[in-house]
Amino acid sequence: MALLTSEAWDRFVEDHPEAHILQTSPWGELKSAFGWQPRYVLRGTVGALVLFRRLPLGISIGYIPRGPIGSGDLANDFWPALDDLCKKERAIFLRVEPNVWEPVSDDFYHTHLTGFVPSEQTIQPPRTLLIDLEKDEDEILMAMKSKTRYNIRLAARKDVLYKKATILMLFTA
Repeated sequence: MALLTSEAWDRFVEDHPEAHILQTSPWGELKSAFGWQPRYVLRGTVGALVLFRRLPLGISIGYIPRGPIGSGDLANDFWPALDDLCKKERAIFLRVEPNVWEPVSDDFYHTHLTGFVPSEQTIQPPRTLLIDLEKDEDEILMAMKSKTRYNIRLAARKDVLYKKATILMLFTA
């Protein structure tokens, strides 16, 4: 298993447009400010940003947010190599939250996450929705389910307040 620099990892991620933002080196750098150590790993055509957090007694925990990315033999190639890295990092467990839209099924675990135990608890929200905010409000509402529209209108009647905000996100290459 190759440990990549953040620059080499960014080149790998650029070749995988399906990769989630939580698999980018800027995310790894951000998490490093909060005690996580990013490792950018590649085995064949499969890679992952793995975050390790040190615990007392020299042990650690590992976490792969929305990964791994790429295509290849996970069960026979990637996971065994990653297991070796986790042993070197003295990780007592590795949590993997793959970048899948639907809830992860038992079949998905059997095929892609061999040896992992399913959990109902997640760290990341189970889904991410992108909404084009350039559309007018009625267009956005009409694209939603009727129950969602009802709840939004109910919140307005109940005087739920909201503020418009400007969000600035900076990413460096």
